[in-house]
Amino acid sequence: MPKPLALASLLAAVLVGLAGPSPAHRSATPHQLVLTSVTVEGDSLSVVLWTERPTPIVAKEFRAHFADDRRAAADQDVRFRQAQWAALAEALRVRVNGDPLPAELTPLPLPNNGRGNETRFVYGVGATVPVDSDRLVVEFDNQALLDQDHVFLSVYADAARPWRVVEDSSRRLLSDADRVPVEIAPRATWSHDERLRQGRMVFAR
Repeated sequence: MPKPLALASLLAAVLVGLAGPSPAHRSATPHQLVLTSVTVEGDSLSVVLWTERPTPIVAKEFRAHFADDRRAAADQDVRFRQAQWAALAEALRVRVNGDPLPAELTPLPLPNNGRGNETRFVYGVGATVPVDSDRLVVEFDNQALLDQDHVFLSVYADAARPWRVVEDSSRRLLSDADRVPVEIAPRATWSHDERLRQGRMVFAR
């Protein structure tokens, strides 16, 4: 991704129209990506919710909330990013061995989180918690961008030895998914199948 920028810095360019279609948006459909990822390593479990959204869609939402005021641009950017992260954290519900995930999802410490370019913006939240069991049953319900059109979904379950993934309800759904054009999403494990919003994973060591 090119150097990430704040949304207010790109708003004028979006409003006057971009110079031409970018490779990721040669299609007229503004595809949006939502990733749910669960990783078990050592004595910890990590949960991540990540979205990539077309800049024109994000800019439209930004303008619906804020007036054009260059003096307030920096504050508006911060408030908008915080609202995006809060919405993501609220959208994902995770249970581990029957109990709610014992931590809040907070913004991921990555330089491009909440930033973007003329093509897309990215937002991500996550949490890492300790585990004290040799078997983990993780169930999730992801409602991120539920009100949006053309959302591609993906789910990843990863484990580092001695852990292994013994069950992943999303694996079959993704194996049967239509292949996504590389200009839309670099990895071909994305699907419109709404069943990927809920799932169950089992990890064992």
